[in-house]
Amino acid sequence: MELLQDLGAIDLNENLTPMGMILSKLTVPPRFGKMLVYGALIGCLEPLLTIAAAACFRDPFVAPVNRRAEADKMRESFSVGVLYGSDHLALVNAFEQWCVACSHGEGNIFCEESFLAHPTMKLIAGMRQQLKRTLVEAGIQEEGIRLRPEASMHAARCLLVAGLYPNIACSELCRELRGTKNASKNAYRWKMGFKVRNGRILIHPTSVVSDKQLKTESNCYLAFHEKVQTSQIFARGCTLLPSLPLVLMGWAVNHSSEPPPPEFGRDWMLLEADGWLKFVIHRRDGSVLLQLREAFHRVLGRWVCGVSHTDAERQVIRVVIALLEASCDEMLCTIA
Repeated sequence: MELLQDLGAIDLNENLTPMGMILSKLTVPPRFGKMLVYGALIGCLEPLLTIAAAACFRDPFVAPVNRRAEADKMRESFSVGVLYGSDHLALVNAFEQWCVACSHGEGNIFCEESFLAHPTMKLIAGMRQQLKRTLVEAGIQEEGIRLRPEASMHAARCLLVAGLYPNIACSELCRELRGTKNASKNAYRWKMGFKVRNGRILIHPTSVVSDKQLKTESNCYLAFHEKVQTSQIFARGCTLLPSLPLVLMGWAVNHSSEPPPPEFGRDWMLLEADGWLKFVIHRRDGSVLLQLREAFHRVLGRWVCGVSHTDAERQVIRVVIALLEASCDEMLCTIA
């Protein structure tokens, strides 16, 4: 119930809200449903439909034991340019290329060459159409905003904060076991890992997110689909994130009562996301960001009730899109 209230799906009396009525019709977890509503509002629904549909089935990428290195290399080839560091966007890219191949009657051949399971791709395509149809029936359609392809992919990356919450992590150096029983200091090595609210995780070896994409001199953020435990706890289905979406699109963001570290001074404030991620931001910027966040969610709430946008509300949406596209990471400083 707490999850549904956080989503805005039920009110304090546990009655369905307009948002809840929409989410109840979608055959995906409620958090993915809200991500799709965000996507329709901002104008980047198409890639998010693929991500949400794929979450209903097993990973379509396959890796035969005797061709694993080749399969991993092929998977990484779908994560280039604006799609870097994202298993989710790599899958979107693979799906879009598969659709083109299918239009030429070469879908099976494409899957064989790309180490994809053709039956799973067809299931994703079917679920994707079902989700889109349900959204249209609920009155949720893109509002005339058409982002260029690169901007759409970047916005979709940012909105994964909504779809994968609370599976968010922040980078840190971790000590990793080398796979030997030797208890000496040589049995371990230091590498970039991630901390979550209640522990630590490493990126799963099958992910397209690589160590070279992680900057040791600054914090990286990660949205992930699930945790799996083998020799250690790994995150699977990963996407690197800028810091701004965590504050702008996160579910629980507050102005902390704690003062910022002494080196920042009086002109700075502390924001807290999800009760454990802390960011220092200039007080003026922080106030504007919190007001924009509140205004955007108010626009979202009116829109799902069927209220047409005013000019002021359209401007709020445009500002949010511009900020997400620009990332503006320099606005926020992470503290431990």
